[in-house]
Amino acid sequence: MGRKLISLKNDFGDAVRIKPENFSYFAAWEDTHHINFWNKGSEGCAGDLRCSPDGFMEDAEQVFLRLKAAGMDFIRLQGGTDPENGEHAPYLFFYRPETIEYFEDDKTDPPFGHGPAISIGGVPFFLDEGERADFKHLLMQKTPADDWLEFSSDLQTQFRCVRGHYGFRKSMIIDMFAVPRENHLAIQTPDRHRSFVPMENPERMIDTIARELPQLVKSDAPATAYPLYYDPAVYPPGKRHHVNIVFRR
Repeated sequence: MGRKLISLKNDFGDAVRIKPENFSYFAAWEDTHHINFWNKGSEGCAGDLRCSPDGFMEDAEQVFLRLKAAGMDFIRLQGGTDPENGEHAPYLFFYRPETIEYFEDDKTDPPFGHGPAISIGGVPFFLDEGERADFKHLLMQKTPADDWLEFSSDLQTQFRCVRGHYGFRKSMIIDMFAVPRENHLAIQTPDRHRSFVPMENPERMIDTIARELPQLVKSDAPATAYPLYYDPAVYPPGKRHHVNIVFRR
C-alpha cells in the first residue's frame, strides 16, 4: 500500500495532491511565480501552485519543508540566466535524488557551448566548476554508486571540440543506439528526453556498454540500421522502435 497523499494548497484556491511513491521534483519559476510539481519518468505534471511575487521564495521554502517533513530528501539546484544569451529567468529546482535518471555536465567552451552547465531533463543549471563537482558528489552519495554509467568526452570534430561528463542510472536506461556518422551514442531514460554522448566509433563501443545493462536486448533490425539496444518491456512486439527504420545515408 502506498503512502498517504500529501495535499498542498495556496490562497488562490490552487491545490496539488502528491503521491509520494510517484513524486520526482518541484520547480519554482521566478518569472511566472509558479511552483510546478512533477512525477517520475513520463508520468507528467502533478499540479501547479500560483504564488504572490513578494512571497515567492518563501512559499517555495515552505513547500520544501512540508515535503521534507513527510520524509522526502531533496537536492536543491539554482538556475538562472545563460551567461551567453541571457534568455533564461531565474529558477529553483528541488530533485529527489533517487529519481534523477541522468545528468549532462557540459564543459564545451563558447561560442559553440553555453558555458559550464549541469543539465537534467533538458533543464540547464549554470554552475561553476566547484558547484558542479559538489552536485555530482552529493548525487553519488544519495544513490547507489554501482547503478551509474559514466562517460567523459573530449572529442574534436570538424567544427569544434566537445567536452563533457555524462552520467546515467543503469537501471533506468530504456534504449541506446550508436550513430557513427554523428560520432555519438544516443541514450534514453523514462523521462523520454534523449541524451547524445559524444564519442568516436560508438558502433564499436555499444556492445561492450550494453553488457552492463541486462534489461536491454539487441535489435534484430537490418544491418543498414543504426546499432540499437532496447528494453522489451518498453518496446514490446508490435511497438516498433523508430531506429529500426532509420538508415545510414
